[in-house]
Amino acid sequence: MPPCQDWLAWVIQAGRGFGKTRVGAEQTREWAEEEPKIRIALVGRTEEDAYKIMIEGDSGLLACCPPWDRPRWIGSKKKLVWKNGTQAFLMSADNPDSFRGPQFHKAWCDEGAAYRYVETLEMLDFGVRLGVLPQIVHTTTPKPTPAYKFILKSEGLVVTRGSTRDNIANLAPAFIRKVFSKYDGTRLGRQELLGELLDDNPNALFQRSWIDKRRIRKYPELEYIVVAIDPAATSYRGAAAGKQKNDSDDDPDETAIVVVAKGVD
Repeated sequence: MPPCQDWLAWVIQAGRGFGKTRVGAEQTREWAEEEPKIRIALVGRTEEDAYKIMIEGDSGLLACCPPWDRPRWIGSKKKLVWKNGTQAFLMSADNPDSFRGPQFHKAWCDEGAAYRYVETLEMLDFGVRLGVLPQIVHTTTPKPTPAYKFILKSEGLVVTRGSTRDNIANLAPAFIRKVFSKYDGTRLGRQELLGELLDDNPNALFQRSWIDKRRIRKYPELEYIVVAIDPAATSYRGAAAGKQKNDSDDDPDETAIVVVAKGVD
């Protein structure tokens, strides 16, 4: 269900199989039925993705619209047309320049976290400008990409979270057994199944998962805590001048950090 309050951007951030595409298609269908002669942008990662998933897919617009109000696909113009005059235009996120010029009342963006160019979303913001309440719905599995971080900064944003488990009754039991036995509890599973946005760097010196596994839940009352930092006093600048590093160059140690506490005992 769409948010109760007025919104400008609605993000459905969820795991695989949650039903994100169905939400996007149903919201688009609702727009088309309620407001005649409006213009809707259908933005996919690529043009092929947009057609196969958003229009022709099992949960796409052609499948979700009832037979008596199913839009007509005009392939030569890459658009859907409803009986009431509403039009939905197929667009590729890989071509930011194609968003310069067209204007819309509404937009549905699928898998925005996988868009290559933030500029696509910027140009779309400028293009969705018609009507009383221009709106964009985003359906995506989250990834810590520049494009998705841009989406999460949208004005008037509402985020709906969900996981693969929420739609387990409509998914193949064999699929559920396979993916959860293989990926449950893993970093990839948290992202692709639980729909979590993992903004930590997998190549970082310290992993969030390591810290989570070793958290101390019970400890004595503490009088005070000290965080001590021993920073490196020098840095190697030879690379900037195109020099080869050798023993005579400054070669600082790692910065050291320790945390100690004094208990009442």
